[in-house]
Amino acid sequence: MEIEAIKRVREKYNNLHVMIPFVRTLAGLADVKEMIESQGLVRSEDFKIWMMVEVPSNIFLIDKFISVGIDGISIGSNDLTQLILGTDRDSQKLSHIFDERNEAVQMALEKAITTAKTMGITCSICGQALRFIPS
Repeated sequence: MEIEAIKRVREKYNNLHVMIPFVRTLAGLADVKEMIESQGLVRSEDFKIWMMVEVPSNIFLIDKFISVGIDGISIGSNDLTQLILGTDRDSQKLSHIFDERNEAVQMALEKAITTAKTMGITCSICGQALRFIPS
């Protein structure tokens, strides 16, 4: 249904793009891209496909995910922090552990950002980590 909705909107407006959330595997990204393309939504100058970077496997294999063929990444710092630290940010017992300034989280952010830049794609970030980035 979502793909059909995107197609209908794009018939009138070309400023709608796709961001694929919670991608766990390279095969999963390739499958979603193939499904989107099979419905006539093919990457082009006015149709971009982005991927959320929220899962540690995204960081370990970021160059391979990008090579599957995406135009950009958006780092979901809340989910990424939660999964790297193995904590639930909504748990009162564990919330003190949830910190985007943790060295492992910072290393993950750096890897995603520098790899995206090196490979020539756009990178953005969303989530609470934004409050820690100097302006």
